[in-house]
Amino acid sequence: MLTKQQVDILSDKQLFELQKEIDQKLNHKLYETQEKIKTRWESGDEWMIPKEVSLTPSKVSKGYNYKGFPYQVTDYPSKLDRDSKFSFRIIVWYGNFFSANLILSRPYINDFLDKILSIREPDTFLLIAQDIWDSDTSDKEKLALTEENNSKIKSFINRAEPIRLFKQFNMKQINKMDDLLIECFVHWLKK
Repeated sequence: MLTKQQVDILSDKQLFELQKEIDQKLNHKLYETQEKIKTRWESGDEWMIPKEVSLTPSKVSKGYNYKGFPYQVTDYPSKLDRDSKFSFRIIVWYGNFFSANLILSRPYINDFLDKILSIREPDTFLLIAQDIWDSDTSDKEKLALTEENNSKIKSFINRAEPIRLFKQFNMKQINKMDDLLIECFVHWLKK
C-alpha cells in the first residue's frame, strides 16, 4: 500500500514536469559541452587524441535506473571497438555526482603512460577495479594521481587493461560543468 506522501508525490504533475525539464536542460548542456570540446580540439593545439578518432560529436545516452537513479552519459571523443578503446567519458549521475573519465586500452595506454605519471592532482584517480565501466566509483579502490603513488600507478598500468582515470564533481557544481570538464579534457589530452 502506498503512503499518503507517496500518493501525493505520484499525483503531483509538477514534479514529473520538473524532472523532464531537468533531463532536457542537462541533455542540451552535454551536447553544448561536446561542441566546446570539439572547438577546443580544433584550436590548432597538439593533442594526444588518436588520429582515427572522429571529430563528430556522439550521442548522449539517458537511463533512468542506475542503482536507483537516472543518469546521462556521453563518450566524446571516443573510439570504442573490440580491439581498442579510447574515450573521454562524461557521466552525470543524478543525486550523486558528475565526472570526467579517460578510458584507455592498448596501444593507447602506452602512449599515455608518461602523461598520466606527470599529472599531479590528488582529486584525480586511477581506478583499481576490474570493471572500468561501472559508473559508481565511490566505493571502488583507486589511486590518487600524486607523485607518492607514481610507482603503484606505473605498476598497475603495466599489467592492467583497459584503465580509467576519473575526476568526480559535486552536483552543486553542475552549472559550471562544461568549464570543469573542458579543463579536464585539456589537462589530460593536450600534449
